[in-house]
Formats: sequence, C-alpha cells, structure tokens
Amino acid sequence: MIKNYFLVTLRNLKRNKSFSLINIAGLAIGLSACLLLWQYVRFESSYDQFHRHTDRLYRVSNNTFRGTSIVGGNAPIAPAVAPAMKADFPEVIDFCRLVKTSLFTSDLTSFFANSLEFSYEHDTEGVVAFNEEHVWF
Repeated sequence: MIKNYFLVTLRNLKRNKSFSLINIAGLAIGLSACLLLWQYVRFESSYDQFHRHTDRLYRVSNNTFRGTSIVGGNAPIAPAVAPAMKADFPEVIDFCRLVKTSLFTSDLTSFFANSLEFSYEHDTEGVVAFNEEHVWF
C-alpha cells in the first residue's frame, strides 16, 4: 500500500514540475525559518539559567544614543549606579559589576580582542595553555 502512495507521489511530481518545485521550496524555507526562530528563542531563554533564582536576575546596560536610535551599548556601567539603585529601589537585593578582561591587558591588540590566556599544570602533559574569548570579571 505504501509503495502505491510513493508511485502516485512521484507521478504527480513529474507531471506538475513547477508547482511541485514551488511547494517544496516553500516548505524548505518555512521549515528553516521555524528552526532558526526556535534556536534563537531557545538561546535567549537559556541566558543565566544556572543561577538558583534566575527569575530575579536583571542586567543593567549602558546604551549610547544618537537621536532616537541606539548606536552602541555594553554591560559595564558607572561604578556608582549599582549602590545608588540599591539605595533607591527596595526591590534591589544585591548587585555585582562586570569588567571586561581587556581592561587588565596592556597590549592594544588584546584590548580589542577581549581574550585571556589561561594555563594550568597537568600531571602527565605538563603546562597546558589555552585562550578563552569574551571573558568578563
């Protein structure tokens, strides 16, 4: 029975080539768009999920505006903002600050790369070193 269904499908695909091509291309584009959207939503909703009270975490960022549009933004804000928010808003229980690792390097190329070199001593391999990108303290 299933063999019969495949034969009928192949005959219809051969008979209506342009219609079949449009339908298959539309299905492929729709499926790929759904998968990309699902992946984006999954990534965005997984941010900081390793914390115990994830629903109570917020990130305050510093955005730069030109007119009404945002031209830049980053995580570090002025040092006085966090204590001021804790003093002014009773909802704020505690805070932490983010510092880019490139602020601790003196080399100009690594300042823009935002990477750190880590190393440790292994029993059999000796000293193992590797670079880690996008590290924040």
